[in-house]
Amino acid sequence: MRQIAKPVFWVVALAFVGWLAYGQITEILGGGRDVVLKINRQEVHVPEYQAAVQSGDEQYRQQSPGQLSREDEQLVQNQVVDQIIQEQLLRQQYHRFGITVTDGELIRTAQSEPPPEVYQAPEFQTNGQFDITKWQRYISTGSDPQFLQALEARYRDQIPQRKLAQYVTADVFSRMRSCGASTGINTSR
Repeated sequence: MRQIAKPVFWVVALAFVGWLAYGQITEILGGGRDVVLKINRQEVHVPEYQAAVQSGDEQYRQQSPGQLSREDEQLVQNQVVDQIIQEQLLRQQYHRFGITVTDGELIRTAQSEPPPEVYQAPEFQTNGQFDITKWQRYISTGSDPQFLQALEARYRDQIPQRKLAQYVTADVFSRMRSCGASTGINTSR
């Protein structure tokens, strides 16, 4: 027994070291160390998650100043996870249905549909009423690049959501019309 103990020990030790090395290499190559969430094979990495949590913390502090309790931090983290999941699922649906945003759509939407907070801004008012021409002139001059970048990001999120909603509701309405036609019910108003 003592004669074979030393070779058995070395075989077990080498197998253990090999197993650890294989596990570490596959984890490093797979990028599994910094994955926080996996949503339908889409990975959310630590930096993206931390940035979203930090942004959520800042928004929460703006709404209710003071120190965040552990419950508040957990609430923010849960909301961030829900938001990330929703965004990933929406992106997957946009890809599935081929929904994209062209630069032309972006420009037309920005010119014709200003954000709600702009309607009350005094620089876009004429005689106490919102003046769309002032808004259009403002965005065409590009005087505030940071604002325009934020506006572009906002519309790049909103336009695909609107398109997906139109796609889904169009299918529902077409089915309602076909059901109404087959049953003799008038679905038009």
